[in-house]
Amino acid sequence: MLPELAERCLTKLQSQAVRAENLLWERRLGISTRAPGGFQTGEYYRYITQPYRLIFMMLDRLALQPDDVFLDIGCGRGRVLCCAAQYDLSSLMGVDHSAELVDSARRNLHSMRGPRISRHTVICAKAEELDYDRVT
Repeated sequence: MLPELAERCLTKLQSQAVRAENLLWERRLGISTRAPGGFQTGEYYRYITQPYRLIFMMLDRLALQPDDVFLDIGCGRGRVLCCAAQYDLSSLMGVDHSAELVDSARRNLHSMRGPRISRHTVICAKAEELDYDRVT
């Protein structure tokens, strides 16, 4: 019984630490990408974010180059786009099916602090309808 309780407590502490780290990143960047409780629109899934630490680890592994055009499919409120804006890229592009999320991503990209990429586009569309010729 005691090991199970200790494991549950540790899991809860780790989860709280990730949330705290995410809040610090949100404040540092001056954005808000959280969605308490998530939501669902029609046939689509609820909004879920990934931890900033994981996003930056993935972006680092991509070995992004200055002439790259970064595309985020299902960009939501723009968390990954705002993280990618910290890298030296040609431009950013985000697509999401929700007009509400697209508006939020645009606001976050516009208001974020720190390094920015002035060339960014966020569109409301289905991923299967997107023209992928511009991205690398």
